[in-house]
Amino acid sequence: KKARNARNPKTGETIRIRSRTVLTFKPSKQLLDSTNQSSFNETSDS
Repeated sequence: KKARNARNPKTGETIRIRSRTVLTFKPSKQLLDSTNQSSFNETSDS
């Protein structure tokens, strides 16, 4: 995330929030295929 300004709601003081690294989840093709196949089979049985 980029550095940004924020405000303390209690005091109204403006503070600087430092930049930081955030983890993201990227599913593999195998996981996507297995979840898509499972949901397809569940809906077709109805």
